[in-house]
Amino acid sequence: MGFAHLPFNSMPGALSEMGRALDELGFVGVLITSNIGGRYLDSAEFYPFWEEVNRRRVPVFMHPSNSPCYRDDQSGPLLSFPFDTTLSIYKLIYGGLYERFPDIVLILAHLGGTLPFLARRTDLVFDAPGFFPGYKQPKRRPSEWMRKLYVDTALGWNPSAFNCARELVGLEHILFGTDYFVSSKRFMEWTIEFIDGLGLTASEREMIYEKNAREILRFGSI
Repeated sequence: MGFAHLPFNSMPGALSEMGRALDELGFVGVLITSNIGGRYLDSAEFYPFWEEVNRRRVPVFMHPSNSPCYRDDQSGPLLSFPFDTTLSIYKLIYGGLYERFPDIVLILAHLGGTLPFLARRTDLVFDAPGFFPGYKQPKRRPSEWMRKLYVDTALGWNPSAFNCARELVGLEHILFGTDYFVSSKRFMEWTIEFIDGLGLTASEREMIYEKNAREILRFGSI
């Protein structure tokens, strides 16, 4: 089951390729990065994409990219990546993503970056109007919209981080993910050992390992 990577240097090209991948090639979702060449996806230039995935109700998987805001000698995947996921999703939610496109199915890598830990903090824009001069107060708390998100378990080998994500989105919105792109590393084994060691029931583990994914990808037994 594949997710399509789209050419966002051209929006018409991206939409055309999405249609080809989903309708002709049998792909089940599309991939985006947390920013596209330094441009965040809350910009109006990306509305046609969000409108189309909302219409199709096709799952969108977001993987982090190097942040245009981050300048340091530390490796991007270590710290910058989860920060950029957090910033990207907050900008989308604050910008009204789910108000415009309520049927979007959006999956975040790495337990959602730092978003579960900071979700309640972002509610300051709603709970403390005027705290940030010139900042528009949203219609709802950002953390309420965040409950619609899905997250995967890749690189999330920390019970506190897992529980924080579970509290935000619910176990029904957590999917098995491993970041298993380096075959010499034991990322998959570590992730399985971690999930199996959380003290979850058999039905709860089944939700993470397959049931939740089957539901959003809309396929039965294979």
